[in-house]
Amino acid sequence: MDPMGRFARRSAWLALLAGLLTACDPVVIEETRRRIEGGGDTPEALAAIAARVEAVVSRIGSEGLEAGIAGGELGPPGLSVAVVDQGRVEWVEYYGNFSAIDPREIGPYTLFQGASISKPITAVLALQLVEEGLLELDGDVEEVLQSWSIPENDFTATDPVTPRRIMSHTAGFNVSGFFGYPPGAPVPSLAQILRGELPAQSAAIQLVSRPGAVWSYSGGGVTVLQQIIEDVGGEPFRERAVRRVLEPAGMWTSHFEHPLPPVYEYRAALGTPTGSNAYPELGAAGLWSHPLDLAYFVVAVQRALAGEDDSLLGRDTARLMVERQRPGPGFFATGFPDGGMGLGFFIRGTPTPRWFWHTGGNWGFESVLVGSIEGGRGAVVMANGFRGRNVGWDVIEAVADVYGWEDW
Repeated sequence: MDPMGRFARRSAWLALLAGLLTACDPVVIEETRRRIEGGGDTPEALAAIAARVEAVVSRIGSEGLEAGIAGGELGPPGLSVAVVDQGRVEWVEYYGNFSAIDPREIGPYTLFQGASISKPITAVLALQLVEEGLLELDGDVEEVLQSWSIPENDFTATDPVTPRRIMSHTAGFNVSGFFGYPPGAPVPSLAQILRGELPAQSAAIQLVSRPGAVWSYSGGGVTVLQQIIEDVGGEPFRERAVRRVLEPAGMWTSHFEHPLPPVYEYRAALGTPTGSNAYPELGAAGLWSHPLDLAYFVVAVQRALAGEDDSLLGRDTARLMVERQRPGPGFFATGFPDGGMGLGFFIRGTPTPRWFWHTGGNWGFESVLVGSIEGGRGAVVMANGFRGRNVGWDVIEAVADVYGWEDW
């Protein structure tokens, strides 16, 4: 690894890219101005960042990261990391290859499937509709669903399904997750997924417990929320997501396209040597992104939590995302650090939540995202292949150690 050489090359590339885009992109102008006023990427700053990258890697050890990359037994073929510090993306690093048999090296803009990290983005879209008065957080979703209705059974006659319950995984829906559709396989529509009709490979979405009674992680419920967002918002989910969340957050190269269009294939890591599955369940699992873009999402959420102007959500609404809706499933039920469930995010810290987080796991892709509720800290790790989440948590713990996240 040559961190100083890589940072120097990246600094030159960013300067060139900013020069090319500044004339037409006010967001880039503002970002460039902010970076210059904040001290810019000076040689001293780059050296300090490089030292922290080296410290993170050394904390993990050769058997935790480097031995687990490029087809190693302990980890995925490729992995990328971004760190947020003091409210800005401080650095991005990347290791390994596009797949176990594809020697192309992972780069800063190599796309990975974000999998369930899609869910917090979907929650933001739903909460924006709440702020606009088009959706009631505690209203009966049957009153706004137009293209589909929840199949009637014993549970539909009790308590209502509400957006709050869907986003906190307490609505009572089935289907925890989705397996995706291999390259060349027929891809179902959203309606077919909800009804469980071929070529959908998952069960029809329905209630299997009383709404509000128990916590049960449900990608099926978030798929219902995707339909609600389309019905209430009046436009396709993928278009609304780009316009209302991805672009405003600065996630310029992320998208929800499934199957993957040829224009994106050249820079998308492969989940397996034979390709990547398609996930038409966009709201639950369909995000294509990379750690740099998702680090900008972390910052965007933090700006909203702080009540800054022109944020994705107003402060009060954003705070609902990190407000404990229920104690949560417990560490031994999920395998992840537990502080309860907010809206779209898991939260960590008791009795007062201090962090929001989510993981992702599609076929051949795994990822981890964490952000502090206060203080502008966070990190994102994305990997292709399997066991990426194991290495990802090791990276998160190393970042927490190096950066002194005492409340982590």
